[in-house]
Amino acid sequence: MRLVFILFIVLPIAELMLLFKVGQTIGAIPTIALVLFTAAVGIRILKHQSRSTMQRAQERLQGGELPGFEVVEGVLSSVGGGLLLTPGFITDLFAIVLLLPFTRRPLVQYLFKTGQMQAFGSFPGGFSFTRFGGGWPPHGGASQKDVFEGEFTREEPKSPSLRAPDEQNRP
Repeated sequence: MRLVFILFIVLPIAELMLLFKVGQTIGAIPTIALVLFTAAVGIRILKHQSRSTMQRAQERLQGGELPGFEVVEGVLSSVGGGLLLTPGFITDLFAIVLLLPFTRRPLVQYLFKTGQMQAFGSFPGGFSFTRFGGGWPPHGGASQKDVFEGEFTREEPKSPSLRAPDEQNRP
């Protein structure tokens, strides 16, 4: 609830105060031009970083891996792009942190490292998943000690009535 209050009440008020202060210092037209300039530069950075992230994700998919890291980078880049389109200097600062690779990648690594986000290894066929927040396993879920490895063989049932419909005609 506190985060919502900060995002929707405090942040816009702080943005307006800063815009008015900058407008008083350098003038209204240069302030508007600066806001438009940051949006244009941000859109260019967003396009470049999105292309780069998508290319790395495709390379990982072709290698049989799930691009969990790249997916999270893509989400953060999208949030950064949205923040750049919001008029204001504070949101632009947060957007730049999310858009530039030398600040975004350590942020993603930090999220994985602290357990705010977890990516699990690939399963056969390259399937994997990412979980956000709270750690693993979820309450009531299986833990590491509940995982068993083994081999199995498929045995055909002796009674023909127990066979699958497509197998009933086989001898």
